[in-house]
Amino acid sequence: PLADRLLPAWVQGRGQRRVLLPLPRAHRRFHKRQRRGHLRGLHDETRQRAVLVLRAHGPAGLLIITTCGGGGVRSLAFRQFVKRKDLDSLYLADGWATIPCGVIVTGRGRDNDPLVAPPPDIGTHLGLLLDCADGSDVSFVVDGARFPAHRAVLAARSPVFKAQLLGPTAKARASSVTVPDMAPATFRAMLRFVYTNACPEDGELGGSPSEVYPRLLAAADRYALDRLKLVCAGKLWGNVSANTVAATLACAKACSCPELKTKCVGFLVDENFRDAVLTDGFVQLVQKFPSMIAELKEAVGKQ
Repeated sequence: PLADRLLPAWVQGRGQRRVLLPLPRAHRRFHKRQRRGHLRGLHDETRQRAVLVLRAHGPAGLLIITTCGGGGVRSLAFRQFVKRKDLDSLYLADGWATIPCGVIVTGRGRDNDPLVAPPPDIGTHLGLLLDCADGSDVSFVVDGARFPAHRAVLAARSPVFKAQLLGPTAKARASSVTVPDMAPATFRAMLRFVYTNACPEDGELGGSPSEVYPRLLAAADRYALDRLKLVCAGKLWGNVSANTVAATLACAKACSCPELKTKCVGFLVDENFRDAVLTDGFVQLVQKFPSMIAELKEAVGKQ
């Protein structure tokens, strides 16, 4: 029965700790027909951070949600009350009521304000390392331009660089590596992404997005920089139109970027095919990838 009943609950932590939740007759400060829940058996500091939840269930459904938290030394006493007559008439079964209890410890210290760490700055530090070239042990020659770098950083970021720079061959031990078929601006942007994980702004690449990002996407594909591939794909997709979708699709196909390819195919078959088929980009697409005709027909058939 409710009178003089102790209700057990458990606090999750290092092991389980039992806490007794007495529901005695109300203190003289409160109405004699009311019931209150107390939280005892907790360390003072833990009790300051604890929240007690009582839920009474019965034939009429959920009756109360009583919360106690933030508390005093002997008990936690923020509460909502229920009248005894309502409890007896609606929620007692054979003189018993079921009241599930839960205790939540909300924090670790007396002051709930967390200590906030500053944002990660490793990218800034590695970018400065790239700029000053301190400790560089390899350099890349791209169309006459030389870029000093650090084997360990490149190997950690790209499996292709790892095989190229840390492999067992004599070429891996060379202090200078020539990079063919790439513009210096593209390699510079890719190298900065490797060090800082940040893609340059559109204006820093020296050309329109439709010209610059296909080259950077190809460079990312060459060195297996998957995140950079998706960044470039997002830039290209953001500028797609009926005039550019075929060229963008050809770039996605050549650079093995299925996410961008799926977007472009959907764009083509969604009322844009008649305009896109008249562009030079579409002619170049089907010349370079004849299989795209069958893929486009299949996509149209699924609509």
